Amino acid sequence: MGVPGFYSWLVRRYPLVLQQVAKGDVAGVDCFYLDMNGIIYKCSKDEGTVFKDLLLQNNLEEIFSLIFNYIDEMVNLIEPKKVLYLFLDGPCPRAK
Repeated sequence: MGVPGFYSWLVRRYPLVLQQVAKGDVAGVDCFYLDMNGIIYKCSKDEGTVFKDLLLQNNLEEIFSLIFNYIDEMVNLIEPKKVLYLFLDGPCPRAK
């Protein structure tokens, strides 16, 4: 569910946390944590994709391909040395 206002608070308080990085710019990362909800939402919220169309096999394969490619891209960029942790939780309480 997240913490309301946390992202905006974090960026206001620590503006350097929000910056573009290139391969080789990040050194010595032991543990890398990815929020899969954000990645799944980003990869499934394409201009041509409507959520009701996700039931079609072609769209599911395309979305999974986008998700896996995004994870590969992030891991190759950061190159964690010890741990890659993928966080995934269920829908928000109101949807249940």
